[in-house]
Amino acid sequence: FGKPTVTHWRPVQNLFFLISGNIFDKNYQLYHVFTLLIHVGIGFLIFKISYYYFKNEVSSLIPAVFYVIHPAHFTSLFWISGSGTTIGFFFLLCAFYSYLKDKTKNAYILYTISLLASESMLAGAVIFFLHEFLFNDLKGRKTLVTLGVISCVYFIIKIILTPFSTYETYKLEISAATLSTLKFYFLRILGFAEADGDLMLSIFLLILLVLVFLSFLRQLRENSELKKRSFFAICIIAAGLFPFVLLPHHLGAHYMNLSIFGFSLIIALTLSTLRNRRKFPIIIAFVLVSIVSVNLIQKDNWISTRSTFAKKYLIEIEKSNISKNSLIIFNDNEISSSYEAYISLGTGKALDFWFKDKNYRSCFTAFENCEALP
Repeated sequence: FGKPTVTHWRPVQNLFFLISGNIFDKNYQLYHVFTLLIHVGIGFLIFKISYYYFKNEVSSLIPAVFYVIHPAHFTSLFWISGSGTTIGFFFLLCAFYSYLKDKTKNAYILYTISLLASESMLAGAVIFFLHEFLFNDLKGRKTLVTLGVISCVYFIIKIILTPFSTYETYKLEISAATLSTLKFYFLRILGFAEADGDLMLSIFLLILLVLVFLSFLRQLRENSELKKRSFFAICIIAAGLFPFVLLPHHLGAHYMNLSIFGFSLIIALTLSTLRNRRKFPIIIAFVLVSIVSVNLIQKDNWISTRSTFAKKYLIEIEKSNISKNSLIIFNDNEISSSYEAYISLGTGKALDFWFKDKNYRSCFTAFENCEALP
């Protein structure tokens, strides 16, 4: 809970690494399994929350499946350090489900935990306010006020404890770049892959989305209850964009948990009125698109590239059996650069973790004068 020395103040994410690090140590596959279980847990919570609105198991299963398979979650699931938003969103949905079940004290605690996992969950407060406004006639004003107070107190503490360097790195701005940022997130929410060689896949997905969208518009004209639920989902999509749409230099599809949840509800609302023989082929099509998208993303994504790069270095050092307390210098060469080594190895912290008893020191020529070091 202390003031961080780098970037963000996220005590619950730190707790995640404290627990998983002591249990899993170097077995990095298990970190991914742990995160995947949380991700599947989110799918289960979406099913339970959706059932509150749909009162139908098949219709409630659609947004859960659509969310879980969505390719925008690639970073959260493939990058161990990117788990913060996944953990935060899990507790946010736990809080919202508790709120729907009138367990308000649990909701306060779980909402606070979600904020301590990821500051982006502040935007998640919108779903509580929207539900009260649209479906509960503002009967739970006291609950909303309490959640508002929790949000404000957290926000103040967050501002105080966040290092100044973070504000310099993550500058909010409204400029011409905001439009391209909005386009980036809009495409990611719709499920378009952030990868090369996806032209045919994108065309297929576009046709699929157009068909769903046209069906959605037709149903919207005929169903007043659908309009209310659709407004609820659209507002969730919009809320999930902030503040990320104002950070054009830090794009990341994995920030869109809340927006993808809202979009999943839109898909579910559209398909819920269709017959099963029309509904299931569309669901299967989305599943296939997601599988192909993830495979394309994995091929040239920076996470895959840098993890492969880091693993190569660690294996080479293990094979070399370098003596304890040695200085390991990373130079530029035809195959790799010291800059990439610096990033991929976490400024050298990866060596401290992987070779705990060796006390290796590291130097990267892109940033340091290694010749001057003893």
